[in-house]
Amino acid sequence: MKEIYEEAAARSLQLTAPCYNLLLFSIYEKGERPASGAGEQLIRRQEEVFHFFLRHPQYILFRLNIDSYGVLIKSEPWQMEELVENSLAHFKKVCGPEEARLEWYVAVGSAVERLSLLPQCYRGVNHYFAYRFILPGLHILSGATLPDHLPEQEETSIGSVDFLQMDPEIIRDFLARGGEKEIHDFVEAYLENIRNALKSRMFRSYVILNIRFAVVAFLESIGAEQAEYLEEIENAVRLIRNEDTEVFEYFVDMLGTAMGIRDRINSYQGGKMLKKALEYIDTNYDRDALSLNLVAEQTGMSANYLSAIFSQSMQKTFVEYVTEKRIEKAKKLLKQTDKTSGEIAKEVGYKDSHYFSFVFKKLQGCSPREYRGEKKR
Repeated sequence: MKEIYEEAAARSLQLTAPCYNLLLFSIYEKGERPASGAGEQLIRRQEEVFHFFLRHPQYILFRLNIDSYGVLIKSEPWQMEELVENSLAHFKKVCGPEEARLEWYVAVGSAVERLSLLPQCYRGVNHYFAYRFILPGLHILSGATLPDHLPEQEETSIGSVDFLQMDPEIIRDFLARGGEKEIHDFVEAYLENIRNALKSRMFRSYVILNIRFAVVAFLESIGAEQAEYLEEIENAVRLIRNEDTEVFEYFVDMLGTAMGIRDRINSYQGGKMLKKALEYIDTNYDRDALSLNLVAEQTGMSANYLSAIFSQSMQKTFVEYVTEKRIEKAKKLLKQTDKTSGEIAKEVGYKDSHYFSFVFKKLQGCSPREYRGEKKR
């Protein structure tokens, strides 16, 4: 929740309102090796979404984690449903046509009428957001859409379990993209489909093995040494007595262990690879062809992995870093030369001068022309 207050303070925004709600969303490239041009499409689509929220005072946009964002909606109670629907319609318009290239998910909370109830709203929407791993085909995650995809509790016997929702790939995807703060919500969402079926000892054994195999497969895929993880995993296995009430804690412990190892490996390997990527970006940031995919290709990483380690280490996204470099160069050119905005846009890496002006104003609070005028006074 502190991200909301920090963003509001940074933009001198008042949080007081009669009604509040929260959206959480994530947009990222599909697959480990996205198709050519996907990086540019991701940047454009993200910018279109950001611009929608930034131009309306009822929305406060904030970053949630590496590749996820949140929006605080504040309004009159009678306006809230319309504001939520307008937001979802914009996501569908911007992201829907790019589903072959991009993954996108939006979770919608339940409106509250007091600021003190925002933590309650956040817990609910964060739980919905965890279902993006469990139900990857469902883009809008809310109290209205999720019940159609979840079994009734009394029906969750072994015979009615949807084993597609137990695919080990779901766990591996969460370990690759999820954060430590999301573990509890993810585990709750994953086990919700099988809660009653866990009363069967044989089924519990299957679930425990499924979790173990998925975690081991993920750790091996990122180059973890057996000596580094085997003892920790075996300890977790030995501690569980195969009671249905213990599966939750076992699952949480396994994911926490795997994420700790993941972060250590990323920190070591990523540091070397990130240095190489930064050197390439700093040399080529003013090329209009520069993209996340191109940098990843030049440095021998997947675009998704580069995006993750970049955000973790730099505390900003690849797009934000490149944009800041370009705008800093543009500011120097505006102060030191008489070149037009169109010429400067091309020189710093933007084909479209209107898009350059939009980005410049978003970061500087004024247009390139206004900035030049102020510096010449």
